[in-house]
Amino acid sequence: MEQKPKVLLTYIESGMGHITSMQSIKEGLQKYADVLDIKEDFIMRHNTSAKIYEKFITRECANCVKHPLFGTFMFWFFDVIGGIESLAALHHSIFYVAYHAIMKHFEEEKPAVIISTHYFVTYVAVRYKMKHDPNCIVITYNPDNNVHMWWDGREGLFLVNNETARQEAINKRKFDPERVINVGFSKRKEVVDCTATKEELRDKYNLPQDKFTVLIADGAYAVGRSKDFCRHLLWTKKDITIIYLAGKNIKKHYYFLKKKAKLEKKGRTNIDFRILEFTPKIYEYYKACDLVITKAGPNTLLDCCLVGTPFIANLLPQPMEKAAYQLFVKDKKCGMGVFRDWQIQKVVEHIIDCPETLDEYKENMKYFQNMPNGVEKISQVIESELKKQGLI
Repeated sequence: MEQKPKVLLTYIESGMGHITSMQSIKEGLQKYADVLDIKEDFIMRHNTSAKIYEKFITRECANCVKHPLFGTFMFWFFDVIGGIESLAALHHSIFYVAYHAIMKHFEEEKPAVIISTHYFVTYVAVRYKMKHDPNCIVITYNPDNNVHMWWDGREGLFLVNNETARQEAINKRKFDPERVINVGFSKRKEVVDCTATKEELRDKYNLPQDKFTVLIADGAYAVGRSKDFCRHLLWTKKDITIIYLAGKNIKKHYYFLKKKAKLEKKGRTNIDFRILEFTPKIYEYYKACDLVITKAGPNTLLDCCLVGTPFIANLLPQPMEKAAYQLFVKDKKCGMGVFRDWQIQKVVEHIIDCPETLDEYKENMKYFQNMPNGVEKISQVIESELKKQGLI
């Protein structure tokens, strides 16, 4: 029996957007399962050095959110000193062991196709293709709305989700125009297929039907401005449900459990306060709410648009969030920005009194709801490359 070409779907945690984007790609490739050996690979979990590196980049991602000036400086600094050259210098010196571990893994797997959503995996995949297997197809999907200095476009195809990012890749990063393709946004099937109404989801999660409902989030790690914004909003005298997404942050979870106990002790019955742990179905909570307050993570803002819930962006710690804010708020006007925590109570209270404030945002979100799913285009691109190589 002829062996099916192996397609390696590489997962790496550095913010959850890289993982959810790969899950979307997997969904789109399922129709080729009879002719392809599709393998999901948490590529950083096979080796101790790779595990340590994954934890390091996850921690640094959190530090950029916790200390926005740090993130801004680091991206500027590495851009100035050489972009991809600085990436190579670091990963052939300080991070050589992790780099070598992933390279060895590729050598053992011998994939026909490597699909990546993270700059580090793309870099190693490009090096693997150049050094070991020139026939290997490297395809990168960039889940962000911009193209930062560490993306490697020397080999393979580089897929982006908007035209501004494509032009940045070509004009600023000097990628080959023929290798950069705008495929549009990859929409997770579970989000698109979430047909439950706001009322049904409030019933599911035992949320009051008659209260304005706000979710305050900061990604999976809750290390940004969410704590300060939540504390200020808890002063409101309006009837409201506030859901705080503590995610994987145990300290924040216990901190707000104490806050919740104090509210109950004081008899603050106007606020129904919930503390939420990490959940892969966070989109259902988005849809159950009237408003989401969050840092401008591109995947979070896209999910809000897909379920039709307006948002307030409160933090732009890195170029990725700044690009998302430019796209979703400035260009498409699907939400607003409020960056001072002491202003949030007044803004939310105004929205409660004048709910029509959100109508324009809800209408503008239809732009993203109605656009074709980029997952289909990604699948077509992969199919085309496989046919060129005679693999299917």
